[in-house]
Amino acid sequence: MSRELERIIARTLEKGTDAVRSAGFNRWEFELRNGRRLGGHARWQEGWLHFLVPLPVAGDEEWPWTLVQRNGALRGLARYVRHPKLHSGIAAEVFLPAAASEESITGALAAIREAVRGPHEKPPSPATPETRGGDSDPDWPALAAEHGWTLVARDEGRLAVELDAPGVMNQGFLELRDERAILSLALLRTAGLPPESRRAIALFLLSLTARLHGTRAALAGDEAGTVRLEVVLPDRARASALELDLALEALSLGARLASREVRALATETLAGSYLAFTLKE
Repeated sequence: MSRELERIIARTLEKGTDAVRSAGFNRWEFELRNGRRLGGHARWQEGWLHFLVPLPVAGDEEWPWTLVQRNGALRGLARYVRHPKLHSGIAAEVFLPAAASEESITGALAAIREAVRGPHEKPPSPATPETRGGDSDPDWPALAAEHGWTLVARDEGRLAVELDAPGVMNQGFLELRDERAILSLALLRTAGLPPESRRAIALFLLSLTARLHGTRAALAGDEAGTVRLEVVLPDRARASALELDLALEALSLGARLASREVRALATETLAGSYLAFTLKE
């Protein structure tokens, strides 16, 4: 990391958090105060700035599913995850090329603050997708084509894309919501899922997405909706070909790692075995 990038990160963390200090090489610790104090960590590695904020969420049986519900309503880059060393937390990543600006880091911190406010509130209903793009939208098929992806218009104004996940469910979609673009991959309809399967699927996806850049587990629709993976592009009018490519790569990896596994966990017996093993950790 260049000295200039290091200065940009440190300066933006000072402005966007309530306290910050260096925690070693390319690492920082920060504090957020929103009626309570929460400590977080930031680290830069291989072009990405990673954020993680542990959450003191009550450990009842419904918390994994509740966090999946809440993920679908978050507007920015942040998401709820289950980290191997944590009960739950808020994660976000920002890709920082050499010419990085403060704006993308500031946006990630604002999204984290939004998520910090959310764990104890009733999950809001996700926004309805728009049926067409606005005048300021980029040419999405042209952006995708720069990195070898093909976007095709489908129903309700969505654009479909075949993800790089041969042999599994790999039909992704791009939807427009307010100022955002959301890339998604539907995994499973949740109607009729036994409670153990719902809990196991939520735990699996919250753990998986802790390791996938920008990818969140979310519930589309109401309680009987669809569990899916999503990647949010928070400022669709300024989306770049590189940003879209990174999002599609992350979603493709998620498809390869989750499509079969989620369907297997819909079986109550397998879900019970998974929970017995996972909750020992």
